[in-house]
Amino acid sequence: MIFYFTGTGNSLYVAQELEENPLSIPQIMKKGEPMRFEADRIGIVTPVYGHEVPAMVKDFLHQAHFQTEYFYMILTYGNRHGGAAELASQLCEEWALLPVIST
Repeated sequence: MIFYFTGTGNSLYVAQELEENPLSIPQIMKKGEPMRFEADRIGIVTPVYGHEVPAMVKDFLHQAHFQTEYFYMILTYGNRHGGAAELASQLCEEWALLPVIST
């Protein structure tokens, strides 16, 4: 199971390379329903905005409940991640979710 947030389409492209039908974080958040997800592997693909994970992705991580043995994040960025991988890793640690892969 892969969730994505994208502004320009780059993160969607990456998510679709990994899974045929990734799930849009904005569309899930818009529904306003309880968010519980269970899968062997759960991933988040998101761009880096201002050297960190976008606010909506942070909100999603705060509100969603994940049941998985393997959780990962893939960060997309153009030239520099500016420490975003470390910040994303801290987010994952807050919810006992790891590892973070920076691309």
